[in-house]
Amino acid sequence: MDVLVIGGFSELGRDLFLRGILEGHGRGKVSVVCEKEERYALPGKLGLGNLAGIFTVGAGCPCCVGRTEFAGALQGAVSLSPCCVWILSPLLSDTAPLREMVMSSVPRSGRPKIVFTLEADGCQEMLDAYPEVMDERLRSCDAVVLTNLGGAPDASLEAVIGKLRTINPRLTSCRRDRREGKELVMVLDGREASS
Repeated sequence: MDVLVIGGFSELGRDLFLRGILEGHGRGKVSVVCEKEERYALPGKLGLGNLAGIFTVGAGCPCCVGRTEFAGALQGAVSLSPCCVWILSPLLSDTAPLREMVMSSVPRSGRPKIVFTLEADGCQEMLDAYPEVMDERLRSCDAVVLTNLGGAPDASLEAVIGKLRTINPRLTSCRRDRREGKELVMVLDGREASS
């Protein structure tokens, strides 16, 4: 069973990325773990006709706040036997303990894939304002989805991608995509991109 953890600073990027996954292989059922505030808006945002169930947790980092609640929600999501479990975390908590929690709660999952979303036009400001947090999140993720490319020249976008690759050298593959009239850039772990 695949487990995808997705979070960051671009809700648009998250939703476009997830809808793209559903379009690509949306035949199986998906269970979602998300914050309580998102429960009712999520099916409309993502169009989850193949939704197995939504399991909610309180706001905050699942590793720090509500560890038992998060583990229970995750086990509930798995109990429905979906093809995939999506964990939607707004800012992506500290990823090492989160990976550990997922792997211990979902023994058949293997290593969960972690995706971090950012808005390209504010990426450098985020890196400057929160260097340690951004460094930890980016260093441990398997993909970064950049949205709000706006009128950013290719040179500045390349500079952002270069900075991401400096932080996480595994991000070797880059793909531009257009979904629902919006452009996004996915910077991927080379190992993930080839599989």
